[in-house]
Amino acid sequence: MKRLVSYLGTTKDTPEIRSKLHYSLTEKKHKDCTKLSTERQREYVDKAKARNDAYEDDEVVIHETQPLINETSISSLRDNEVEYNESLIAEQEGEIREIEQGINELNEIFRDLGTLVSEQQSMLADELSSASRLQKKARNRMCCFAVVAVVGGIVILAALA
Repeated sequence: MKRLVSYLGTTKDTPEIRSKLHYSLTEKKHKDCTKLSTERQREYVDKAKARNDAYEDDEVVIHETQPLINETSISSLRDNEVEYNESLIAEQEGEIREIEQGINELNEIFRDLGTLVSEQQSMLADELSSASRLQKKARNRMCCFAVVAVVGGIVILAALA
């Protein structure tokens, strides 16, 4: 990418180089977004684990401070804990699926964008070659016209002399 940037503003600067540079920058931004998303997912999972650990620590304190709780109460507490943990897991899985879906959509958008850039690059190259060809024809016609005008001027001057 540094090599492509060094070409900007020089004689080597072409639309193709600019297109490649744009594509490289877009690809780098996509990678950065994916990395950031992954980091945030990890942070979220770590926080959820910390909340779950804190909940388990609180329950241990309850068990230590109230040893006279009967078996049905303990069973009920464990069932509640299991339900709570299952609901947390289900919620986290749902959020992870949403994030995954968002990342997949973003990836698809960048793929489409890459395809569009590639198509536009080829169309632009065709247009530039066509414009170059037309300019060359126009210069040739102008040269022919100038030659005819000079020859005509010489003939007129010769006729007058």
